[in-house]
Amino acid sequence: MPANNVTFSLENGTGCTGTEQCNVPSGANISSGGAFSWTLGATGTYKLKVKVSDDGSPNLSDDEQIIITVAPASTTTTVQVTPGSQQYSDLVTLSATVNGPGTPTGSVQFTIDGNPVGSPQTLSGGSASLSNQPVTQAPGVYSVNALYISNSPNWNNSASGAQNNLTVTKENATLGYTGPYFAATSSATATSANVTLNALVTQAADGNTGNLTNAKVEFVLL
Repeated sequence: MPANNVTFSLENGTGCTGTEQCNVPSGANISSGGAFSWTLGATGTYKLKVKVSDDGSPNLSDDEQIIITVAPASTTTTVQVTPGSQQYSDLVTLSATVNGPGTPTGSVQFTIDGNPVGSPQTLSGGSASLSNQPVTQAPGVYSVNALYISNSPNWNNSASGAQNNLTVTKENATLGYTGPYFAATSSATATSANVTLNALVTQAADGNTGNLTNAKVEFVLL
């Protein structure tokens, strides 16, 4: 007597509650040899049955329910600051790339020394940037990080694993005295005179329009 042939098929599961799904997921397949394949879809719990049938007489069949739980995918975030060294009040660009299965969506919040910089920037193709950001920190070295904020249950949030540093230097400026060099007393016997001292602070031509409003000038009479 020849051996019976068996066939495999997928059927909807049973006993789903809440957000669990009992329909055979779209794209799920099982081969003639019983090999199951499915490119994982959205996060959640899926219940489906694998059924095996033979062509004997009588026909016999059996099924087994399987449960597949799709969890959010892990992501990694990298951050970069360009240029890495910049003068106070000049401009930098902060950029971040979020990697994970597929193309993560959502936004990125940049921070400098833990303080948020600007508003969250929307990802496009897994990347986001904050361009022409004025440097408001005093001269020194600061840590730059990026926090990925997912807008989908398919990806977990992640912070940049390796921070980048921003080195802030003093604004490059020149000072020139523009006030009077001579003063006259009100009379031949007067020993003092009122003089208005003036100076002009000019930023060096470095390709950035810096902010010199915090510059201070000290006048010294020799």
